[in-house]
Amino acid sequence: MTDSYNFEDEEFNFEREDLFYPKLTGEMSEGEKLRRFQQLFDGCNRALLQECLFRILYQTDGTGTLEILCPSQIAVESLIEKKRKIVNNINTCWENIKFFSLCIRENGKLVYQTFSHSGHQIMP
Repeated sequence: MTDSYNFEDEEFNFEREDLFYPKLTGEMSEGEKLRRFQQLFDGCNRALLQECLFRILYQTDGTGTLEILCPSQIAVESLIEKKRKIVNNINTCWENIKFFSLCIRENGKLVYQTFSHSGHQIMP
């Protein structure tokens, strides 16, 4: 009879390729970083973010702003409640993103609400 708790009889010879190693953010493309950013949210907020469009605008000093174009005002309000989580997830995925904007199209124009790295709203 084999003792299922006795690991001395087992051979654990794994090749490095057989093991899963997550990529470091420095090795990821922008698309992979955006995918990781979305995966860090719970299911409800992830579903909300799937309806949004994203782009990153870089300034000349190398810092950037993550712009999130939301489908409705309700989506914007829901994401504003999660701004701390958004900031934390941005910090996890990007080193150079210092701002994020929640955007909505109203009357053919984009209306922005921009937030700083600390989650405070920046007035235009």
